[in-house]
Amino acid sequence: MSNRFTWFGDYTIEDYTYRQQSRQRTPGTPANDSPANDWQSDQKDRAHTVETGVDGILIDRKRDATVTNILSHANGVLTTKALGNGSLLTTIENYPGIRFRLHQFG
Repeated sequence: MSNRFTWFGDYTIEDYTYRQQSRQRTPGTPANDSPANDWQSDQKDRAHTVETGVDGILIDRKRDATVTNILSHANGVLTTKALGNGSLLTTIENYPGIRFRLHQFG
């Protein structure tokens, strides 16, 4: 093009890992406080983001403009498992995968 316009672009990948461990308890029953009631959740998220655009000087020292296009796509997975005796835990479940997409133009 010319020295009045600049093209740009970038790509980013983000990884996020999270682990939570806990113990299921019933209030008021100390006998239920057992390692057999331990559970763990693991979450993994990954996001990809692509950006392209152009900066331009329309009128020297008076007007400029920027046009950008951003696309972001993310996936997440959350799994839960019993660490102790799995038959004692009744509320453990794996959640469905999460997908997210964002498209921005400006």
